[in-house]
Amino acid sequence: MDDARDLETPERTGEGTGRHPVARAPHEIAAEVPRGFSPRAILDAVRRRRRVFLIALAAVLAIGLALLAIQPARYTATAEVVLDTSDGVLAPRAATQRTTEERAGREIRLVRSREMAVAVATALKLDAGFLADDPRLLARIGRMFGSGPAPLDAAGQMRAIVDRLTGPLAVNRLEGTYSLTIGYTAGDPRTAARVANEYAVQYSSGRLAGATAAASPFDRPYARIISRAEPPLAPSSPRPLPVMALALLAGLLAGTAAALVVERRFSGITGGHEIEKLLGLPHLGNVPLLSTVLPAATSPLEAMVTEQMSAYAEAFRGVMMAVRQAGGRGTQAIAITSALPNEGKTTVAACLARSIALAGESVVLVDCDARRRDTSAIFGMAGRRPGLVEVLRYEATLDEALVRDTATGAWLLPLTGPMAEVSDLLSGPRMVELIEDLKRRFKRVLIDTAPILAISTTRALATMVDVVVMVVRWRATPDHAVVTALRMLPDDHVRIAGIVLAQVDMNRQVKFGHGDPAFYYKQYSQYYS
Repeated sequence: MDDARDLETPERTGEGTGRHPVARAPHEIAAEVPRGFSPRAILDAVRRRRRVFLIALAAVLAIGLALLAIQPARYTATAEVVLDTSDGVLAPRAATQRTTEERAGREIRLVRSREMAVAVATALKLDAGFLADDPRLLARIGRMFGSGPAPLDAAGQMRAIVDRLTGPLAVNRLEGTYSLTIGYTAGDPRTAARVANEYAVQYSSGRLAGATAAASPFDRPYARIISRAEPPLAPSSPRPLPVMALALLAGLLAGTAAALVVERRFSGITGGHEIEKLLGLPHLGNVPLLSTVLPAATSPLEAMVTEQMSAYAEAFRGVMMAVRQAGGRGTQAIAITSALPNEGKTTVAACLARSIALAGESVVLVDCDARRRDTSAIFGMAGRRPGLVEVLRYEATLDEALVRDTATGAWLLPLTGPMAEVSDLLSGPRMVELIEDLKRRFKRVLIDTAPILAISTTRALATMVDVVVMVVRWRATPDHAVVTALRMLPDDHVRIAGIVLAQVDMNRQVKFGHGDPAFYYKQYSQYYS
């Protein structure tokens, strides 16, 4: 085994010079993870939650289409009459603008009066059939189920017809003129034109008859029809373009709001920029999900040997370089841990050991996860003795317990022995002595620990090493769990090198991870082929 005394110096490696993010103590980690929504964050949230965004958008557009479908077509026909002022009867020279507006207002009220509506209804011989054209939703639902209002007597029917006539009637004065427009809206375009024209006829003839008997020499207005209403070719409502434009705008707002709500509830970590911004820790690198970069590969450990020029192997070389930069001079003993189980820390530790060995450095990987012992298992050494426990008990020498990885030259110290005794041994002074012994014999000492939140022994082991590397599963581990775990580490003698994002789906990260190196994976992925 190689001697590890020829350690790098800052002059040789560039470490410890202040040019890179450095390891931090647990008390420097924020107690709470701050989150906000900048314009860039909103766009990123919509991109990440595009399915939620599209569902909300589609739902609002569907509502808009449904409203268009259930709204009956309504047609508006308009007639125009003009008040003849050739003799100055409506607006003599002495008349002011205010007087003109007051008289025009009286004319409009006359057209909208119930008396005028009665005259129109009588002239058109409107009956109960006219009342069937009720655009209100409840009335249409009642007709669908065969129910409707109770039969009316003659007087009640006339009142209902008058109400129906005056409701959709629109009378307006054209600004700057003595013309009045009389518009009527109905479900049938011919009915709309008939009613509008009859109003114009009744107003022009009735107003003239009423004026000749009682008008003064200066108050003899008289109206004539200048434009008759024609059955409209297109409905005036509903108007599909404005309705759908409004629905689109509402859908965009609803989709964005839904995406932000879901994103707010999401507490996973997507990229390195979030690690550095939210947690204030160095981002040591991304470890890809093996299937997204090497679809044919079946084992991460094998890929480290058979695919040494792949993006997967390069990821671990990058992680080790970042650890050196963050830890500075003397970064020799490295604890690799996680907040929760199933984060991928054992795979990271094992592959990192092989990567270091393939780079020509002496390295030993120590299995200190007393519960799972996955490191020993993936190297096929589960149950092998002697191992770490026997060394700690002085029942075996270190040379007897160490096992060499024939594929790369890395060394492994497996964990065996009864579980009940392991925790005390791992947190005792003998473990400190063992780590110092390993540091004298190897250039790198990697320690695979149990999750921080699950096993208290990890907190003790963290004080025995040079730096701690936290493995976080991409978009799965809650950020508050990471913060809680890191703050549980004792402040004395604990330095956190940073965080490694594991099991990163590179195909999805190019869509989610704006600001993260993996965001550009498609641009540089061909470099590995």
